[in-house]
Amino acid sequence: MPNTSTSIEATEAPKPPTPMTVYHFRMPRPGEAGALYFDKANVTEFLRRWEEECEEVGYTDQQKCTKLPAYCAEDIRIAIKSMVGYEIKSWETMAGEMRDLFRTYDRPLYTRESLNELVAKGQGADLKLYVVTYAAMSNELVK
Repeated sequence: MPNTSTSIEATEAPKPPTPMTVYHFRMPRPGEAGALYFDKANVTEFLRRWEEECEEVGYTDQQKCTKLPAYCAEDIRIAIKSMVGYEIKSWETMAGEMRDLFRTYDRPLYTRESLNELVAKGQGADLKLYVVTYAAMSNELVK
């Protein structure tokens, strides 16, 4: 005897996508706690940190150029806005111009003087931290 019953296939409604947690990082505004600030000293370190902050929040190279002057002292802000890199919104050009202009105010991270300062402060310091820091500085100086 033939099977005359019809089967109805159950169809399931599509499941909504699983919610994802999206984190949005926000760079501190100029003058806020934790905001970078450039006042001529250590341009190399400032630019390294600026690039890290900008990458974290997803800024384009154009935004890196446009937003940087607000994080600088007034005289520096004026100088930066007159740079070719700022005008054409080329981060690579602007960073190079800044390095050239402020190089004389740059203090290398590892110098004989900084090693001597570390040695002078060594008494009473955390021994493990002192040894690691001393090794890093002296290895860089030897290179």
